[in-house]
Amino acid sequence: MFQSVTYTGFDKHPERRAWVEEYVMPLARQILRADAANIALHWHDPDVTGATARQLDEIVRRDVLPEMGDAALVGQVDVDGRTDLISVFLQRPGVLLVLRSDRLPTGWTYVPIPRVRYPLDQFLVDFPINSVYRKMLGEAIRKRLEGSDQDLVPTGGNSGQVSA
Repeated sequence: MFQSVTYTGFDKHPERRAWVEEYVMPLARQILRADAANIALHWHDPDVTGATARQLDEIVRRDVLPEMGDAALVGQVDVDGRTDLISVFLQRPGVLLVLRSDRLPTGWTYVPIPRVRYPLDQFLVDFPINSVYRKMLGEAIRKRLEGSDQDLVPTGGNSGQVSA
């Protein structure tokens, strides 16, 4: 089970929260089951369409996790590495999912709301959640490897010198 699950900003759209609770959360549980005990999920309805990834990053910092300050976030939505462009996902209404973990960097993603009630095509839900989770894992591995480089010590008696 997750550390916690919170919902904010759904006052204007309670049907979005119902969609998240009934349809998206079971998929999120399935995708994140390996780390579920270490992850807190924060769902937020920013009620924005056409926002950029940079704007969503600011919403996460301001409205969802203001205690983060300027700590690094791993965002899932970008367009060719740029955060000032609007991706296809951001052109549709959706909700923000923020994944906070003690063991991984904090990540966020934007999950577009389906145009019809609970479509069978789970790709639009699976893809963003899987993507941000993989990015969080990748960033944790990258940071770990960067720290390991400092701990590397040459092995052998000649300290890296080659003898003839």
